Amino acid sequence: MHLNLQTYSSETKKDPSEALAELNKVISNRKAKSLPLADQIKTILLNAKVVPFSLIQSRVTETNTDKLLRVLQTVGTLLRGNWVLQSELLYPESSVSSINGVPGQLMTRAREYVLYKFSHQTQINRAEIQQRTQLPAEEAKEVIASVGKLTGKVWELLKPIDRDFEKKYPELVQRQQLYWNAKAEGFYEMEMNKESKRVRKRSHRESK
Repeated sequence: MHLNLQTYSSETKKDPSEALAELNKVISNRKAKSLPLADQIKTILLNAKVVPFSLIQSRVTETNTDKLLRVLQTVGTLLRGNWVLQSELLYPESSVSSINGVPGQLMTRAREYVLYKFSHQTQINRAEIQQRTQLPAEEAKEVIASVGKLTGKVWELLKPIDRDFEKKYPELVQRQQLYWNAKAEGFYEMEMNKESKRVRKRSHRESK
């Protein structure tokens, strides 16, 4: 079906600028649905950041739930019953951040730490994330904002916990928890290294 702005505007009874915005959205959605399933999902996760499974189902062409979940796990990370784009896909190894040129590998590690923290608690502090990951302030904020929103002085997840999904697919929740358990030791060492450096600096100042 060919879409024409003038026809679309008259049919929908919208002014041209509003019609153009909606028409572009329609075209974009159609293009997205012509992509392979994994790319459809990546596009959704990239744009919506934190996405309930029900929304993903409504936006892709695949109707088989089992297949959709299998492909989803290859590009997404389960976080509190919702789905987010895998960190290494958001920050490819060959990439650098647009502000301070932080390598993609460091951005990925920092985002994984943010996801890990959000998997265990509902709020996180930007200053703490910046200290633990050693990212510049701008990149620390960018990483947190990829899944969170600022509420007062703390950051919370963009979406509430989807407990219905967690109850329906406990095996996926358990699998994701095993993933975080495997990462936990590395994150713990990172936290302890930063803590010990702070203690040494304080002790050095006190000895002067």
